[in-house]
Amino acid sequence: MKFCVNCGNALRQRQKFCSKCGKKLVEIDNNSIETRQVLEDDKIAEPSQTTAETSGQNNDRNNAENQITAINTYNTVSQYSGQVQNNLLAKAKKDKKPMSKVAKVAIMVLAVLLVLGSAGFGIGLSLTSEKKVVKNIKKAIEEKNSKELAKYLYCSKKDIEIDEKEAASLIEFLNEDEKYKKELFLRLENGSSYDSFDVKRNGKTLVIFNRYMMEVEPQYLELAANYEDIAIKLEGKSIGKLDSSNKAKKFGPFLPGKYILEYIYENDYEPIVVKKEIRLTKGKLEDKVKFNIHEIVVESYIDKVKVSFDGKEVKEEISRSNNRIGPFSFDKVGVLVFSKDYYWGKIKTEEFNTDVYSIYVDAFIMKDSDFIKSAAPTIKEFVNSYYDAKSSNDAKKLVNATENCKNTFSNEFFYENSNTSTFKKVSVDLGKLLVAFDEETEKDIFEVRVAAEYIKNNGQTSTEENTEENSEEDREENTEEDTENSKEDKGIKETLNLYMFYDESNKKWMVNNYNSIGWVSDDLMEIK
Repeated sequence: MKFCVNCGNALRQRQKFCSKCGKKLVEIDNNSIETRQVLEDDKIAEPSQTTAETSGQNNDRNNAENQITAINTYNTVSQYSGQVQNNLLAKAKKDKKPMSKVAKVAIMVLAVLLVLGSAGFGIGLSLTSEKKVVKNIKKAIEEKNSKELAKYLYCSKKDIEIDEKEAASLIEFLNEDEKYKKELFLRLENGSSYDSFDVKRNGKTLVIFNRYMMEVEPQYLELAANYEDIAIKLEGKSIGKLDSSNKAKKFGPFLPGKYILEYIYENDYEPIVVKKEIRLTKGKLEDKVKFNIHEIVVESYIDKVKVSFDGKEVKEEISRSNNRIGPFSFDKVGVLVFSKDYYWGKIKTEEFNTDVYSIYVDAFIMKDSDFIKSAAPTIKEFVNSYYDAKSSNDAKKLVNATENCKNTFSNEFFYENSNTSTFKKVSVDLGKLLVAFDEETEKDIFEVRVAAEYIKNNGQTSTEENTEENSEEDREENTEEDTENSKEDKGIKETLNLYMFYDESNKKWMVNNYNSIGWVSDDLMEIK
């Protein structure tokens, strides 16, 4: 509202004279400096005016003075207001200076930077986009650049730290299967995952851009076997053991890929290995192996028999009470050889295959054995003395013979008359050497078969001793007995089975018994 500068009466809009005191009014804006100043002066003057009205109306003199004061105040305010406005205009004109070259250059540089920054942001956004990262990953795999690929790989849950070595393994796996690789990148380029691979946002790069990397899900194995203590290897590297039979155990983590998985049953002979080629791409693979193995029962007639498997001697020994060996695999047939060491040398068996359930260890190789080298002189001496003893029917002439052997000789020729029998030669049957433990002597007894040749002289003249004077007719009249005698004169061969043992106290071989049962083979070796 407006107020009269003379009496303070409230005025209406565009009123030119005060309705109370008749004062002519000047039209000014309420928002101008003059109005604000007059209003302020009116507020200062109000208390005096209120006091005058309380004590009564002022006289005309006072009214004239108040009018003069009001006019002076208005003039002063008007002058001050105009001066202030002029000062402000002058100051604005003074402050407005022409722009310097430096300022212009700075503005231009700022504008260029804003443009370049906007363009750079767009470029950076395209270079770090998900699709661009997928292309970079594909290129690194096809170019076999493991160093570059490793920058884009990470494993979920941080189970595996992927370095260049792991990246190279992944590159090899993907490049070996073009169909799988093609399907993988088709899915990734469309923004979806495939098996254990997915491209995801993983933090920031260059502060403002999203960083996209390929997440590789860790792979695990759940394995079981039908035997306990089974060692597990993956690509030739041990990853643990199956402690219990038929109970699954978890192994991992591993990167996706193609692997050689090995189940290994360790034993004293040769590890039994079951190999499988597997693919790990689905996160987890379950597998169970059944070993196709067996034990062999060894029937041995002697103790402390050593065992060699595929040419390598093992720690286990065979005895008459502990006669199970193995396990052995039916999938791979090996070779077993049994042997025993003695004071005088070593003997061994022929070869046995492991695809059997039982083996009888009683026969050993005779040819070129340590037994022949050691016992041959004793054999020849005994056989020679045997025919001396037969000629006189005297068991005491037997050499290298035990009392038991002499008793056998005496019993055999008790009812026979002595006949002159001259030793000619002796050959050893190289078929086999039988060995068994004798409970009575508590020694290993070696059974060797020999072909003994001798000349039997009964006093008759053989056909070879007939002179040329004898007529052909006389020779034709020789009886069958004479013919047989002539054969005996030439030499008779008989079979002797000798049962020998080695006397360690005297360091010599002894013949504990003998018999003449059976026959010899054609595989003979003469003892010189």
